[in-house]
Amino acid sequence: MLAKTRLFMTNKLQLDNEDIFQRLLKLKKYWIQRFDVPFYTLGRNAYLDGKTDAYYKDMNEVKRKLLLNFSPDYAHILLCLQNYLNEKIHIDHDYAIPSFHIFKSDPAFLNFPSNWHTDYPHKILGLGDKDAYSFTYVVKIPSSGAGLEYKDGKETKYLQYSPYDFILHCGDFLHNIAPLKEYKENEYRITLQGHIIRHNDRLIMYW
Repeated sequence: MLAKTRLFMTNKLQLDNEDIFQRLLKLKKYWIQRFDVPFYTLGRNAYLDGKTDAYYKDMNEVKRKLLLNFSPDYAHILLCLQNYLNEKIHIDHDYAIPSFHIFKSDPAFLNFPSNWHTDYPHKILGLGDKDAYSFTYVVKIPSSGAGLEYKDGKETKYLQYSPYDFILHCGDFLHNIAPLKEYKENEYRITLQGHIIRHNDRLIMYW
């Protein structure tokens, strides 16, 4: 098991990002708009929906669509995580599986309010806090770039994203989606997001 650290562990996954994007567009009816801006998730997740009936009610239909359309991508992600953590990781069908943040470019994101936070979806879902991690796979970014702001002590740092980046961290430090740097029409910031926790003596990935 990896030692707990605030440092990011990054790798590259050579998935077919353009094909992932096209498959996402075909599933647009399942995108859920968040707030009054073009920010969507494909399906439910714990940090936005974990205390609602919708988290469980809507989960199974979307999960079937995700596994039907993205199983090879999940397999690559599971292999990468297992290589990092040196342990088998399972999909637990009692919880939503990792899915997508989708931001369609909009001037609102130039000055979108910061949401500095730590990750605690495991607490929202009552999963305990043993071996908690968060991960991100970068599918698409705007031409002006994208990344993550995070606090290292009192210092604010910036992690620049590139397509194909796979990032694993422990999530227990302050971080924030970096604002859009420049608005251009019809661009996207898309990431596949998920979490890991030890549940019933095994590691599971969920969202």
